[in-house]
Parts: sequence; C-alpha cells; structure tokens
Amino acid sequence: MNRKTANQIADTIENVTRAMAEWTVNRHLKSDPLLPEKYGAFWRNDWVSHVESRFRFLAQAVALERPEVFARALQWTAKAHGEQSESLADLELSLRCMREIVREELPTAALEPTGRCIDAALDEMHANGGLDQSTLRPDAPQDRIALGFIEAVLTGEDHHAARLVLDAAKSGTPLTDLYTGILQPAMREIGILWHRGDISVAEEHLATATTRDVMARLRSGFPEPRSDARRLVAAAVAGDFHDLGLRMATDILELSGWRAWFLGANVPADILIEFMERCPANMLLLSVSTALHLRAAARTIETIRRDQTANRLKILVGGPPFAEISDLWRDIGANGCSVSLQDTVRAADAMFNHN
Repeated sequence: MNRKTANQIADTIENVTRAMAEWTVNRHLKSDPLLPEKYGAFWRNDWVSHVESRFRFLAQAVALERPEVFARALQWTAKAHGEQSESLADLELSLRCMREIVREELPTAALEPTGRCIDAALDEMHANGGLDQSTLRPDAPQDRIALGFIEAVLTGEDHHAARLVLDAAKSGTPLTDLYTGILQPAMREIGILWHRGDISVAEEHLATATTRDVMARLRSGFPEPRSDARRLVAAAVAGDFHDLGLRMATDILELSGWRAWFLGANVPADILIEFMERCPANMLLLSVSTALHLRAAARTIETIRRDQTANRLKILVGGPPFAEISDLWRDIGANGCSVSLQDTVRAADAMFNHN
C-alpha cells in the first residue's frame, strides 16, 4: 500500500471516529450487559471517549503503516486495566468489538491495515506487566532531591519544591544535571502517579507550573550564546499543547552553546516558515508528545521541504513515540531523532557532524 492510499484510509477513519466509537460501545454493551454496573452512571460517555481516542491512534498507525504505533498507544491503557484482570478483559473485548465494527463499516481497502494494527495491540496487551514503577532511589543524591520536589508539590509546598532545586544549583550541581537528574525524573514520576490515578489533574498542573518556574529562574544563569553559534527553532507541532519536554530539550541545547528560539506549543507549519524567513536557523527541533500528532508532524515536515527558504533545514524530532519505536522518525521525513533528554545534544551534533 502506498502512502497516499494509507493517508486516505486514515482520513476516512478520522472523519467517522465518533460514530465508530458509538457503534463499538453499543456492540460491547450487547456482548456484556454488565458494563453499566461495573463502571457507574457515566460509563457510556467515558467509554465512548476512550474508544474515540483509540480510533484516532489507529488512524495515525494506518497512515504511517506502522501497527506498532497503535500497539504502543494502547500499552499504557493495557497496563492500567491490567491492575484488575476483569478490567483488562473488558479492554480486550472492546478492541475485538472495534475490529468487528471496522470490518462492517470501513471500505474493503481499510480492512487489512486496520486489522494488522488491532491484532498487534491484542498480541502485545498481555505481554505488558503492571504499571511503571518508580526508578527514583532515596539513597541517590539527585533522586533524593527529585523525591523531595515531588513530596513538596503534592503537599502544596510549591515554593519549597522550587527552593530544593535552586539550592542544588547554588551548591554547584551543573545545570544540565538539574534537568536530566532532577526535574525530568520528577516529572516522569508525576506522570506515572497521574496515570495511575494517585494524584489529581490539579496536582499534576501544579507540578508542571512549578517546574516551569524553576526552569525560568535557572535560565537567568545561562551563558550568552556566541555570535557564531548554531541557531535552532523549537516548536511543538500544530495541535500539540504539551511543550514542557521541548522546553527542557531547548534549554539543554542552549547550555551546550546553541542559540535557540523557543516558539512553544501548537505551532502550524506556515507560522514556522514565516518565523524562519525572518530568523534563519540551522535546525528545527520539533516535538511530538503523543502518537496522536504523528501525522501533523509529517505534514509539517512535508510543508517545510516544499518551501524554498526552509527546505535545507535540518529537522530533529523528539518525544515519547520516537523513543518507543525505532526509526519512526524516518517515516515522517525528519533528519534525526532524540530518544531522551540526555540524548538531545548528541543527536543534534550528529546531524551536522555526519555531513
């Protein structure tokens, strides 16, 4: 199947996600009439919303012809459901109902690629263990600060949380280590706690806001870039409103000597091109926080490649989807990929040192 056909199928899926989700939940309820009893008064709205999201992930996987994109997108969901065997069984039944609806409602050309994606998710579901466990150890100095940061935030002591990191900076901890050894691990832990339902959305937002505040204070101590420094523009793709990881990666590159312009979240391709016409850059750092934004990233890169002023730009992508799936960055037309915050400088340098 060529990429044009794959994108047409993906467009078809995205155009009918709501209806397909409703039909899938109807089929699921027919197969298991106890769903309302198990999941409460608002079960239907919740399940339709979740299934609709799965159809959107499915469209991304089909467009890129990468079934593992859908399988990995379901990984966290399967882990959460896996804490209770009955709940995991409900997720599996939902996926099977989803596959039935796809077979009945989508064009014939869509059946094979969508079937491969759903089968990949079903195959991988039972291979996953429980939810991710903390990797932070109280006996490790930087981990101890990260754990203290988390505890302070979750008890409403956000000023104390910030002070822990700023005091570490004053005591001589390298700025890069503050990002890679304290702030990033702390926010990863916060994400795990939120996904497990152990903390509220408000607490997650407070942790994010506190981290942004700390980073802003740390940036005041960054050295000025040299006049001949390589220049980069950093942005999250259109529709992606998560840019904390991008901000961290941009700061790490600035600390290594780059001159950076941080445009933040939800930046359409035409805005990027317009900005780079006025502020020419050597590299675009493009962030994709979830697989739901992979098609947007591919379209952004395609648009840039067609533009005469920006088509030679080096494009480095980063975000969880690229860390989870090898060579996915090639499928969307990027020049390279950073698989972790610690890898950012190496990946950026490699794109230029290779040529």
